Amino acid sequence: MGKDTIDAIRKAELEADDVIKMARQQAEANLDDAMKKATEEANDMIKKATDAAKKMAGEAESVGDKLKKEAEASAILESKRLKEHISSKKTAAVDMIIESITGA
Repeated sequence: MGKDTIDAIRKAELEADDVIKMARQQAEANLDDAMKKATEEANDMIKKATDAAKKMAGEAESVGDKLKKEAEASAILESKRLKEHISSKKTAAVDMIIESITGA
């Protein structure tokens, strides 16, 4: 082989090495970009899920507070009703005692 041929082969090998290096660098850059995008998307999804969970927790707390207030109001109303019932029974009992004493 002639010197020109050997030089051409070496030059082609060097160029091929450069092309391979550039392809590797581009592949690494593409992989880095893909990883960054995937990480951003994952973080965004986590944030959305966290926000949704906080919103649901707030709504559940609000419903719980409403139910608690309704239960308290119902308990107060029932307590009043029972006090009135007891009072009327006491009055009736006193009336019966007075009636039995007076014979009327």
